[in-house]
Formats: sequence, structure tokens, C-alpha cells
Amino acid sequence: MDLWKAGAPRIDMLSPDLYNDVAQFSALYTRNGNPLFVPEANGAQEGAARALYLFGRHDAIGSSVFLIESNPGGIPRTSWAGSISPWRNSRR
Repeated sequence: MDLWKAGAPRIDMLSPDLYNDVAQFSALYTRNGNPLFVPEANGAQEGAARALYLFGRHDAIGSSVFLIESNPGGIPRTSWAGSISPWRNSRR
């Protein structure tokens, strides 16, 4: 992160694709005032928990779900998004 900030100071943010080690990588991407936006994240069962962690712990500005079409375990596709939207909207 420090190298990017020094070499390309006009870059607004660097954003990770998070599928594994969410705590470790999200911490790395929030250093030096970098806002956290996750353009690609796992949408399986743990997707809602991961998104809530990112919003709560790192004040993420967004998270985009991938793999939602795989739907392991027959979980309704709207279940994780529905659990986040009331919480996220209340913070505005």
C-alpha cells in the first residue's frame, strides 16, 4: 500500500477481491486512509457475515457479491442481502 501511495498518489483507492483471509486482507487495504470497497466477495452462506464484518470493523463503503448463482445448500438468494440492507440503510 505504501508503495502505491508513493508511486501513484492520485489513485483514490485500492480494492481487494476477498474470498479467503478476510480479516487479514481487509486490514491491509484500510491502511493509510484507504477506504475499503470490496468489488468481489464470496456470496455463499458466509457472505452476509463477511459483509457485516467489513462494514462494522472497517467502515467499508461497499461490497459486491459473486458466486451467488452457485447457491450451495439451497439458501434463498435474497437471504444475505435482506439481512444487510436494513442495517446499512439505518447508517445513512
